[in-house]
Amino acid sequence: MRDEDIDSLLLGCTHYPLLEDAIGKVMGPGVRLINPAEATALEVGRILKARGILNEDGTEGQYEFFVSDLGEKFEELGGRFLGREIKCARKIDIEKF
Repeated sequence: MRDEDIDSLLLGCTHYPLLEDAIGKVMGPGVRLINPAEATALEVGRILKARGILNEDGTEGQYEFFVSDLGEKFEELGGRFLGREIKCARKIDIEKF
């Protein structure tokens, strides 16, 4: 992609934002990285607040993880990235969607 002289790069996969610093170093300062996760999180927050279900008191929630492949690998790597143990990643069949 560096050879294509692009000016912007959309980090379109869920794990790319975790690698944003590394991708930025490889692509260089002339390439703007766009992280859709930020806009998605803001929109989810807006929807939760509008529906009156936003957790505004800071109580700990329950976590559920759904994966399309390699659940055991997600538990290992996801736990490392999130800084918490993940014990139960449930695999879903994406062809049913």
